[in-house]
Amino acid sequence: MGIRDITHPDDLAQNIDLAEKAFRDEIGSYAIEMRYVRKSGGSVWVHLTATYVRDDAGRVIRGLVMVEDITERKRSEARIQTLNEELEDRVAELEEANAELEHVNKELETFSAQVSHDLKGPLVSIAQFSQILLNRDAGTLEDAQDDLLRRIRNAGHQARHIIDDLRDLADVTRRELFAEEVHISAMLTGVIEDLRFVAPERDVRFKVRADLRAYADPALVRLLLVNLVQNAWKYTGRRDIAVIEVGLEKGRSGMCFS
Repeated sequence: MGIRDITHPDDLAQNIDLAEKAFRDEIGSYAIEMRYVRKSGGSVWVHLTATYVRDDAGRVIRGLVMVEDITERKRSEARIQTLNEELEDRVAELEEANAELEHVNKELETFSAQVSHDLKGPLVSIAQFSQILLNRDAGTLEDAQDDLLRRIRNAGHQARHIIDDLRDLADVTRRELFAEEVHISAMLTGVIEDLRFVAPERDVRFKVRADLRAYADPALVRLLLVNLVQNAWKYTGRRDIAVIEVGLEKGRSGMCFS
C-alpha cells in the first residue's frame, strides 16, 4: 500500500503538496498533523515530520520520515474544545440572566422609591395632624384620648423611620464599603435623641460608655445601631423605667461591643 492508500482522504492533498515541494527542494523539510487510515477503517492522528536526503549532485537518494501517534492528544483537544463551547454557552446564558436581573432590580428600585414616597406622605400627615390635635385640645382631652393621640403620632414617626431605614439599607447593599474610624458613642447619642423625640413620654435611661470607636463603614454601623437600639427600646416598652446600656467587653476574639 502506498501513501495515497493509507492517508485519510481529507488530508491527502495537503500531504502530497508538501511532499512534492520538498522533493523539488522548494522547502527543506515539512511537518504536518494528519490522519492515517487503519485496516479496520478507523483513523489515527499523527504528527509527521519529513525531509529528503540528497547526494552531492542534489538528487534525492532517500526520504526520512518521523511519525508520532497523537490520537489521544487530539481527543483531549476535542474534549477541551467541546467544554469551551459549552462554557461559552453557559457564560452567554449567565450574561443574559444578569442583564434580566439588572433590569428587574432597576424596576424594583423604582417601585421601592415610589412606594417609600407614597407611604411617607400619609404617615407624616398622621403624625402632624395628631400633634395639631394634641396642641389644640391640650387640657380638654381625657387621659385615654390624649394617650391614643400620642400613640398615633408616635406610630407615624416610627413607621416613617422604618421606611427610611429600609431605603437606606437597600442603598447600602448596592454600594461599595468605605471603612473609616467611626465614633460609636457620638453616633449612639444621635440615635437616642431621635428615639426620645419620637416618644418623649418614655422613661428610658441610656448608659453609653464614652469614646467607643470602631473602624468600619459609617452608614452600615448607623443602621446596625438604629436597629439594635430600636429593638431594645421596643422590648422594654412595658417597663415604667427602662435601662439600655452600651459598653465594651473582652470576647473570645478580642474586645467587642455589648
